[in-house]
Amino acid sequence: MTTHPAIETNIVERTSDHWEIVNARYENSEFYIEFKDGTQGKLAVTQFSALANATEADFEDLQVSPCGLILENDSIEWDYAEAGLYQLIVNSNSDSNSEMD
Repeated sequence: MTTHPAIETNIVERTSDHWEIVNARYENSEFYIEFKDGTQGKLAVTQFSALANATEADFEDLQVSPCGLILENDSIEWDYAEAGLYQLIVNSNSDSNSEMD
């Protein structure tokens, strides 16, 4: 398994919602996301079919906007809303917790 360096995102502007992304990075085919309310987790890139053909270099253009995550360059245009990412993280975290029970 090849590991790649983490790619930090640029935060464009902040909002006041509880699901505001305060930290996000891409590393080893996963998004690591932290929200204003302390909720945090990781999401596999494979969960997003639109990113199936994205290369490691594409993720260097990943940004956090007031709306969510954005990946836009010459070869790909993708965005995902903060609220949707928040729900995916919460669901992922609850699935992980139920597996431990």
